[in-house]
Amino acid sequence: MSELMDEVFLEQTEESAKTLAKAIREGKLANSQIVNGKAFLDVKKDFTTPLIETFDLRPGAEDSLHRTYSPEYLEPIIRLEAMIDARIDKALARLVSLQEYERVRATYSPPLIPV
Repeated sequence: MSELMDEVFLEQTEESAKTLAKAIREGKLANSQIVNGKAFLDVKKDFTTPLIETFDLRPGAEDSLHRTYSPEYLEPIIRLEAMIDARIDKALARLVSLQEYERVRATYSPPLIPV
C-alpha cells in the first residue's frame, strides 16, 4: 500500500513540476510566481524525489526481522553480554569476600602478647 502511495505521490509531484516548468517557459507567471516556482522545482529535484527513492530502497519488514534475529547479528552481542556478566559476578564475589573478611576481622581479637 505504501509503495502505491509513494508511486502516486511521485507521479503527481513530477506532473506538477512539468506543468510549472511549462508555465515558466511560456511566461504565464509573474516574477514572484516564477521565483516560487523555481523554488518548488528545486525542492522537488533536491529533496522530494531523492527522499522517495531512498524510502523505496529501505529494507522490508521481513528483511529487518531476519537481520535482527540472525545469529551473525546476535552472536557478538550475546558474547559481549556474557563477558560483562562475568565481570559483574567477579566484582560481586570480591565485594562479598571483602565484607566477610571485615566481619571476621571485627569479631577476632588477637591475643595479647606479654611484654
